[in-house]
Amino acid sequence: MEYATLTKQNQITVPMKVRDKLKLKPSDKLVFYESGDSVIVTKLKSIEDFKGLLKDYKVELGKQGNESIWLDRYIRYEEQAEK
Repeated sequence: MEYATLTKQNQITVPMKVRDKLKLKPSDKLVFYESGDSVIVTKLKSIEDFKGLLKDYKVELGKQGNESIWLDRYIRYEEQAEK
């Protein structure tokens, strides 16, 4: 378990083990998700992280269809990354 202290300026330093695990570097953005009484912190993914995600789809889709496929692929990607 890692911990950080909130400064008077409401800032924290991300512990080294967490930075290494998330492969964080200066200027990376973090996303904070509320989950009950807890907060989940993840690295904001760049568009480059999703390169090739839709390569197997050959059907032309409208915007809504593309978004649902992207969301489905993203969920599967996140599940595989957790393993």
